[in-house]
Amino acid sequence: MLALVATVLTGTVGCSSSSSPSSSTSTAAKPSGTPSGSAVGGTAASALADRVGAALNALTSVHLDIDAGGLGGKSTADIKLQNGHATATDAHLTENGQQVEMITIGGTSYAKLPAGSNPSGKPWLEIGSDSTNPMINSLTSGLNIAAMASSLSVVTALMRGSTGLQNKGADSVNGVSATHYVMQLDPKKKTGNAQLDGLLSSLGGSNLPLDFWLDSSDRPVKFVIHASFAGTSFPVTVQASKFDAPLSISAPPASQVSGK
Repeated sequence: MLALVATVLTGTVGCSSSSSPSSSTSTAAKPSGTPSGSAVGGTAASALADRVGAALNALTSVHLDIDAGGLGGKSTADIKLQNGHATATDAHLTENGQQVEMITIGGTSYAKLPAGSNPSGKPWLEIGSDSTNPMINSLTSGLNIAAMASSLSVVTALMRGSTGLQNKGADSVNGVSATHYVMQLDPKKKTGNAQLDGLLSSLGGSNLPLDFWLDSSDRPVKFVIHASFAGTSFPVTVQASKFDAPLSISAPPASQVSGK
């Protein structure tokens, strides 16, 4: 949700734009008849996932702030969406203290590397799994984190692949009224998203706690996956804002792009 947020950065979530819910008195969404603090299971959980999916499918754009900590650092992404899937993404990642911009249009990605990082002298590099550029290769984990979060459909895949879903009641995310939910992800349980399944399996065999917050329009405004390795916690936090804000993303000029 991303890439828990870059090649499985295709997932999401703090709203601050005029098209996002403001700090109003609206009531955060929750399955009807489900009191705060109680488990949400079976039909209610499936209905919740359906509502979230419908809300995500209606979005045209979103801004993500992703903090993957030791797994992938911090990144941001502006994403154009159609039917819940990213059609174009403009992401900014930090690698060894240097900013790297990555633009993806359809299935093609380009990276704008720091000066001197591209032997061709051109500012942009077309990237792929067979890239020979050492900086691109060093960004692999961060790009993967960001890619998962870029696809909002990952949120419903996570919900459907979870156990012990609970409604923790009303909360606020960056001034937005929201409902807080928690659940457990089973890394061995298939979600139907190959990239997501691969990422989850790499995070270990134990269940992974997941917190997420939905606004009054059933949109995920925040989620946190609590990964852990050798007793050390590596939370991945994704927040979303600027829902449906005007957004234009274009590929860099061909004259400024070198091959892989």
